[in-house]
Amino acid sequence: MNEEQIAKLLEEMRDLQKQQIELSRQAIAHQQQAIGNQQQAIANQRDAVRRVRLILFVVVGLVALIGLLPTMFYAFHSCIRAVGR
Repeated sequence: MNEEQIAKLLEEMRDLQKQQIELSRQAIAHQQQAIGNQQQAIANQRDAVRRVRLILFVVVGLVALIGLLPTMFYAFHSCIRAVGR
């Protein structure tokens, strides 16, 4: 190989290394964006879990209240009867 061919080959290697570095930078940027997306998804899921817990608490409370209404009505009715006698 003559010096001109060696110089051309070295230039090609340099250019390919520059390309590889740029592609690596792009890959890292995409990975960072993916991590950010995953963190946002986790935060959204935590918010959803909080909302579901609140809704579940309210529903259970309403069901318990509705279940106790007949008992409370019966007790109130019995007290009124006792007072009326």
